[in-house]
Amino acid sequence: MSNLTTISPLDFIARGDTYRAADQNREALLSYEEAFRLSKNAYGENHPTVAESCERASSIFDRVGVLASALTCQERAANIWVKIHGEDHLRVATGYSTIGSMLCRLGRFEEALNYHQRAIKIWLKIHGQQHLDMAAILDCISVDLGCLGRYKEALDYHKQALFVTCNCQRIANADHTNDLNRCMTNCLDSLMRCPSLWKTPVVAEIEQVLIQNLGQDHEVTLRFMQAKNSRVSCVIQ
Repeated sequence: MSNLTTISPLDFIARGDTYRAADQNREALLSYEEAFRLSKNAYGENHPTVAESCERASSIFDRVGVLASALTCQERAANIWVKIHGEDHLRVATGYSTIGSMLCRLGRFEEALNYHQRAIKIWLKIHGQQHLDMAAILDCISVDLGCLGRYKEALDYHKQALFVTCNCQRIANADHTNDLNRCMTNCLDSLMRCPSLWKTPVVAEIEQVLIQNLGQDHEVTLRFMQAKNSRVSCVIQ
């Protein structure tokens, strides 16, 4: 029988992944914590396996609703990736984006916005403008701004997120309807919270983006047009 001390940190990560896939959260977390302990003792604090262990533990804490612990683990992982790769790296951008989303869910909107803005600068250098990761982070920023009551700025980011997602769909000849619907849900939420925005030029620009890229009969275009027509009807009545 093999001794547990001969099992590597990566073995514990793989074991945790198996437990996580089976929704055995407690066992997964224990495996990731053991991977963290072993990798830290073997390689030191700033090692990729330590960061991987932290990120995976974070995902379990998030899954079971212990968001503060999830945030702590994710912040620790991001700091390690920065030390390993420098600021302009995909793992750092992904970490910052995840931290921003967690902060937003915790109601810490200014901090969330800061992390998402840091992430988008990195992704822009890595991917350029036309990439789904860019669309996703633009959408996150729009949500942060909306939560801060900065609805006009949020609407412009909604437009950018929809435009980039439409372009990605066209360039890749792929179906990104789910991503478009998520962006549209957040866009309509901002418009609902600040109805005066329906009168701004950005609304017409969003309509043009949808019609030109998706067509009038696409479900996302129809959602927007129905919301707009309902708003006009309410004003007339």
